[in-house]
Amino acid sequence: MRLRSKATFGLLVFILTLLCAVFLGCSSTNTGSASPVPMAELSPHVPDGWPGPIMSDQESLSFKIAWTNQGNAMAEEYTIVLLIDGEQVAEWYKPVTAPGKIKTQRVRLKVLTNPASLINSRHDLELIIDPQNTVKESNEGSNSFSTRQFLSFRLPDLEPHLPEDLSWDQPVVFGGTDLIYGIIPPPPDGGYYMAYSVTNSGGAAAASWGGSTRFTVNGLSLSQAYINQTGGTEPQPGAFVIAAVPFWKIVVTEGPLMPGKHQVDWTIDGANSVLEVDEGNNSLSLEVEFPTTRDRTLFDQVDQPEEGENLVHLVYVLPSDGLDLMAWTKNGISTEQ
Repeated sequence: MRLRSKATFGLLVFILTLLCAVFLGCSSTNTGSASPVPMAELSPHVPDGWPGPIMSDQESLSFKIAWTNQGNAMAEEYTIVLLIDGEQVAEWYKPVTAPGKIKTQRVRLKVLTNPASLINSRHDLELIIDPQNTVKESNEGSNSFSTRQFLSFRLPDLEPHLPEDLSWDQPVVFGGTDLIYGIIPPPPDGGYYMAYSVTNSGGAAAASWGGSTRFTVNGLSLSQAYINQTGGTEPQPGAFVIAAVPFWKIVVTEGPLMPGKHQVDWTIDGANSVLEVDEGNNSLSLEVEFPTTRDRTLFDQVDQPEEGENLVHLVYVLPSDGLDLMAWTKNGISTEQ
């Protein structure tokens, strides 16, 4: 009886030991094979052709940034910021970035507070991804990039211009084609014009500025559609543009412009569409003199002997393609004259 009890007890111990070994072995195996939790990993990225994750781009006059998600999970609802000299100049919100996805953004110089201060000088640039740490990442230390760069953006600079090879006495003049364009002798149908000249003294071409040039003559606005521009719409550095407006197109309610001085207020790039080195030299207010027309000798021997000689007559020349009766009426000139 005792032997049977001992044998039974030994068998139970063996079974329990075996079960324990099997259980512990299974537990160890299950723990070792558990998969890691998927996580995102946001970090700056250098695209092909870029000097780094932050690039100053002359063609678009902007700063470009690039980053990627090197992890194996989505990065959701985070922001990216760009700092210049420690001050935040741009922020972007991103709802989601998939694993392996490369992202780029840019901020134009024009939207910055003082872009002219960034020209031809060194500045500290810093890119920070997910500054609020809203994304759980496998490496939280790879979210930023900083560099010190010499910024050499080239910008245009539009300003009033006095053509050296023409007989102008100021950047805005009234006169015939002989004065405006130096055409001698003047053509018989040359007409009279208000003309102005703009030069680009900056380091890059100026685009999309002519459409926002603003003029007032004696306080009355001149329609932009009446300004005819020559010399190219995007003057290169050192080049200039001359624009002329026929007198008969200057709509003034009190009638046609008469000889004498007139107040002209002029703003180049009135919509401020061009980013320039100096935004403060685009306006000019001045008095412009409208000279008398050429002398014409009229003599009536019957009714007015001794009179009518060397009279000065104001002449408006109607262009061959300008039979716009409404325009003439607006200028106070009767079509019967």
